Amino acid sequence: MAALADFLRYVRPEVLKGKVKEAWGELTDDEITKVEGNYDVLVGEIQKKYGHTKEKAQESVNSFLKELNK
Repeated sequence: MAALADFLRYVRPEVLKGKVKEAWGELTDDEITKVEGNYDVLVGEIQKKYGHTKEKAQESVNSFLKELNK
């Protein structure tokens, strides 16, 4: 997970914003902007918005990052 979390920091913000919006369309632009490449913040925003457990949000983000890293 650490490698995926680190990868998130290096994705260009404009690319990340678009991809996050595609994956989690209910997140607002402000919520996505708060992420700023921070794995834990993204997990937290998904938890809040979708009512997921931390583990489920982490699984979702990890899957997203694996696809983004292809």
